[in-house]
Amino acid sequence: MCAELARRGWAGALTRDGLARTDVLAVDTETRTTVELQVKAAGAAPSWQVGAKALLPAESEREWFVMVHLGEPPAPPRSWVLPRNHLAAAAWLTHQAWLHDEAAKPGTRNTPVERARVDPDVIGGYEDRWDLLGRPAPEVPVMLPGWMRGAVARYGLREGHPWLEALPGWSVSEQGAAPTYPPSRAFGPTPPGLTATGRRRVRSGRGLAAAAPCFPDDERYNTRQGSTTMDSSPCFGRLGRPGSSIRPRSRPFCRAASVSDYRTARPLLRYGL
Repeated sequence: MCAELARRGWAGALTRDGLARTDVLAVDTETRTTVELQVKAAGAAPSWQVGAKALLPAESEREWFVMVHLGEPPAPPRSWVLPRNHLAAAAWLTHQAWLHDEAAKPGTRNTPVERARVDPDVIGGYEDRWDLLGRPAPEVPVMLPGWMRGAVARYGLREGHPWLEALPGWSVSEQGAAPTYPPSRAFGPTPPGLTATGRRRVRSGRGLAAAAPCFPDDERYNTRQGSTTMDSSPCFGRLGRPGSSIRPRSRPFCRAASVSDYRTARPLLRYGL
């Protein structure tokens, strides 16, 4: 990360072990602006458990997080640069939405917020935004998903968070469409072509059409029998291939595989067999 800072005119220095909330101190060699950076790194899977201290509000206008995905060589690492208060809000709201997901089985989601995780689909607007470091953090527009703006009123934020008094400016270009509910943390971002409600867009005889539901949040899902009651729909066939048609009153792949819990079947829907 210090190399990335140096490429952009910042002189970075590692702090001593035991200094809370700051891993790197960096100075802009032109403006002499100083920033405090806390770094979270992830290996193969781009997902970060932020920890309890990351949920605390910033104590200055120059506190930042840099989330690094190392990935697999020879691909270069990816970085997301965002103010501390933005990350604290993202982790809190994502975890609260996950806890209160109506599709989850009651009593199965009780993980404390101190173990909240953040994925790239939540902080995607901050990727490679090293240019933001030159601005005071309160002046940076929020580039989190649009559904989080409304979630602040529903779930609140950690005590002491400055957004409880007034929401900052929200970047309209980065809002996107609010999903029915946020994608599950357990399986990462929603795969390409699959919407947040579990519908896959596939080719049908009449062109591009929305696929049959494979999740019980759809109104046509028979929760008692655990299978769809549609006459015919493009859905995941018995071999897990998108685009195949199921016969009248046949079951989708997740049920044919004898998986009663749709959340367990979600990896099968994402990767197939």
